[in-house]
Amino acid sequence: GTQTGTAEQFSSEIVQKLTEQFDVDVEMTDLEVVAEDLDNAAYKFNQASLALVLTSTYGDGEPPDTAAAFFEWLKGQAEESEGMNE
Repeated sequence: GTQTGTAEQFSSEIVQKLTEQFDVDVEMTDLEVVAEDLDNAAYKFNQASLALVLTSTYGDGEPPDTAAAFFEWLKGQAEESEGMNE
């Protein structure tokens, strides 16, 4: 998620370093695209050995427009998890 492209640029640099230095498979996807298919996103997160989410914020830590739907979904997942632990 990014408003100005800074998070996207930083993510690209991280992908390049991980690929070159550690020879790992990395998938970089915009959170706006992820939010279009949240069932698939949940499956991919569960299958991944590591998921790294990089996004920018603005104001008082609000997600950028392109990450808002993903942020709300993720917040709901966290609340569901907390409810299961009570």
